[in-house]
Amino acid sequence: NYDFIFSLFEEIVEVFPDQYIHLGGDEVGFECWQSNQDILKYMTQFNITSFVQLEEFYIQKLIDKISLLKKNSIVWQEVYTNGVRLPDGTVVHVWTGDSRKLLSKVNKQLVIIIIVIMSIFLDNP
Repeated sequence: NYDFIFSLFEEIVEVFPDQYIHLGGDEVGFECWQSNQDILKYMTQFNITSFVQLEEFYIQKLIDKISLLKKNSIVWQEVYTNGVRLPDGTVVHVWTGDSRKLLSKVNKQLVIIIIVIMSIFLDNP
């Protein structure tokens, strides 16, 4: 639950002095959510109609908490393209698609972009 993850982040910022915390947000598989009745009830309770919206809802809460802790978030580009509100100073890893087009949209905000030029996946031969 959120209390646990928020407590975890509070502990992380005490232990690690870094300014940035990577929250991920790429290639989320929704299969386990689709079969979890508690998740489906939660979605109904908060009027969330898709798993993409659920992911946005979740990551937004994390980003907001990181901001309250006076730290900056690092996220994958899916978080940005899915419409999550990113505070100034957020780092977005761009790894796929038309990076120039995305860069031109993002640069209108005070968001930092990192374009991944070469992808290395250790789980693929």
